[in-house]
Amino acid sequence: MKKIFLIIYMFIAIFQPPVIPISLVYVSGGITLLYFLIHCGRVIPLASLKKSGIFEFYRNMMYMLPYLLVVSIIDIVFIKQIGLWGNRLRGINQLVVLTGLELLFVCFILHYAKKNRFSYDDIIEAIGICGALQGVTSILAYIFPGIRSCFLTYQSSVFLNPYVIERRGYGFSSMLLDTYGYGMALIAGIVLLSNKFPLWKKAVYITLAMISVVLNARTGLVVFFIALVIYLSQASNRENAVLKGMVAIPVIAILVLAMIPSLVIYFQQSNNTTISWVANAIAEIYRVIFSQKAVNEATFLSDFSHIPTSVFGFLFGAGHNVYGISEQLGFHSDIGYINLLWQFGVIG
Repeated sequence: MKKIFLIIYMFIAIFQPPVIPISLVYVSGGITLLYFLIHCGRVIPLASLKKSGIFEFYRNMMYMLPYLLVVSIIDIVFIKQIGLWGNRLRGINQLVVLTGLELLFVCFILHYAKKNRFSYDDIIEAIGICGALQGVTSILAYIFPGIRSCFLTYQSSVFLNPYVIERRGYGFSSMLLDTYGYGMALIAGIVLLSNKFPLWKKAVYITLAMISVVLNARTGLVVFFIALVIYLSQASNRENAVLKGMVAIPVIAILVLAMIPSLVIYFQQSNNTTISWVANAIAEIYRVIFSQKAVNEATFLSDFSHIPTSVFGFLFGAGHNVYGISEQLGFHSDIGYINLLWQFGVIG
């Protein structure tokens, strides 16, 4: 029962499913704070904070706050002279409040695991189960429109956008865009690299998580590919590494050059917008790799034309992202790294 509670709490902490009209992260954060106040006599057990490195991590994150404020002032006064106050305040809230709450959840998980003598492997297993459960919700939402509508009842206003709702929004999470894809792919990577899971569990958990990534945020594929490269390189000896390479390279070559292109062509003709959207993205990558002429035509590269044009903005950022502000700036991007570049720049 205690392990089931850990999984439920972890699922809520990671995905913050939209079950109420207000953001669940603030409610669950408030309850967690209340727990520490009642049971520990203080807001957070300081020993756990220092030992886990959470305190140091949050302190380093807070160094970015004055950076963000200074960059915003310079951008407003000397460069664009546009306030974008709501966008900038949301960025500060994400940096200060939401980061603090997520670290609070991590602190509670570590505290609860220690209290109930759960091992590191138990925590990793719980993470894998959470990813698999989220994958199941994505599949259910994709197959049954009624379930999807139920999951999206209290979802953010971004899913009122026809373009987004046609292509994404399959799952039970408060965020089903790029950040979600990174997180789900990271969970799949943790499962892949962990020795906790038997092979059949790895196959099931990774498949479920990556289906969810494909349905919602394709950029997560890059994260999982990195984990796959690390996995293949982690051989106990050279002979094992060579053997893995001898098996993996021909299989990958066959997939890349023969099987995947055929499947892509088939799925490009699908009447389902999400399926054709994913297939078209894969087709664009193929065209970029095998036909240099197609690079300028690739839509996933077109967002590079929306990077900051000023030297200061490119290096230090503008203190705001470019999501949902097409009316003010004349363009918009939902690509995660483009928004981070606008907010913090290359140096930040």
